[in-house]
Amino acid sequence: MKATKIQMRGHCQVCGAQQAAVRGGMSKHGYSVKDGWFVGICSGEFHAPVEQSRQHLDLVCADISKQVAEMTARIENLRTGVEQPSKLPVWDGREGKYHMTPVAEMSSYQRENSLNTVIWELENRVRAGSSHVESLIAIADKFHGQPLVEVDTQANKPEPIIWGEQRVNESGHTLTCTHTDGGRVYWKGVDYQGRPCKSWMGSRSWRAMSKV
Repeated sequence: MKATKIQMRGHCQVCGAQQAAVRGGMSKHGYSVKDGWFVGICSGEFHAPVEQSRQHLDLVCADISKQVAEMTARIENLRTGVEQPSKLPVWDGREGKYHMTPVAEMSSYQRENSLNTVIWELENRVRAGSSHVESLIAIADKFHGQPLVEVDTQANKPEPIIWGEQRVNESGHTLTCTHTDGGRVYWKGVDYQGRPCKSWMGSRSWRAMSKV
């Protein structure tokens, strides 16, 4: 009988992902979200899953919404000239990065292009933030008050590849696993001309072949 390992899972109040719930909070998990909103280890590990509380989620949504409103206002100020930055980013093709350059030293074309770059980046962050708030609220509305989910973490786990096991390739030759290293399966057998050889393949390709 295949082993089972039951894990209780819920949704994170910060990133919205379903993760293991451990000792009243979320397990440590990481994520990256486009345009710099979240990077690295998620702070949601310190809070209960959405199923049990949405208090922190609502605070996160309020904070992001405030930032979105501030950036939206800044975009309008930049477009209308209410805000006139003293420095703007200018792309340096040789170094492959932007440099903050005094506006007084820039040509009219550079000023316009750099200003558009700042506005474009702000618009991307506004879209990313608004989208994340919408997704978090939808998750909270759907799952808050619901029970945690029981997941058998062994259910879909592929069987281990045993050193010495044999598989038959498309040419009908028998290959023997000599050892494994990460996702690589090293084998010995014969090539299409029947000569002894050794090589390796990915674990998925190995499992796709029939066992001897």
